Amino acid sequence: MTIAKHRIKLTPFPGGAPMSRKTAVLLTNLGTPAALDRSSVKQFLKEFLSDPLVVEIPRLPWWLLLNGLILPFRSAKALRGYERIWTDEGSPLMVYAQRQAIALQRKLGDDIPVAMAMRYGEPSFKSVVGELMSGGMDRLIVLPLYPQIRPPPRPPRFSTWRRHSRGIVISRR
Repeated sequence: MTIAKHRIKLTPFPGGAPMSRKTAVLLTNLGTPAALDRSSVKQFLKEFLSDPLVVEIPRLPWWLLLNGLILPFRSAKALRGYERIWTDEGSPLMVYAQRQAIALQRKLGDDIPVAMAMRYGEPSFKSVVGELMSGGMDRLIVLPLYPQIRPPPRPPRFSTWRRHSRGIVISRR
């Protein structure tokens, strides 16, 4: 796949190909609320639970259920759960994903930028890919850090990229 406007090749695995100086590595993770407050938790839950790959029921009934019952009541309960695991540094998922990106950057050196993005929440795929494109990257190796998630029941492999990269044209090659 290529982001046509900027010609970034999305590569699920390096495949043994040598990396050019224009290659970047993007670690991706599922996501986390931006802050430890009800508004942030509600925003995160809304984005996560609005994904048709997460909840596979007809959109209109789900939208009514999500906005009428789940978000108003579940946000407070979810916040209590996050309060139990949140650290002084922030969300454990964010903290450890950032540490992994830093460790990989040290291993790869300065010639290959390493970035981290969340599927839901911030930093978003769209913002991180935008930064990489403005840095002149022409090849992007995407490494998901959430292998526990089940594969979608239907292709394509990069459907998430298309959904989360609105405004960036992606085409198949």
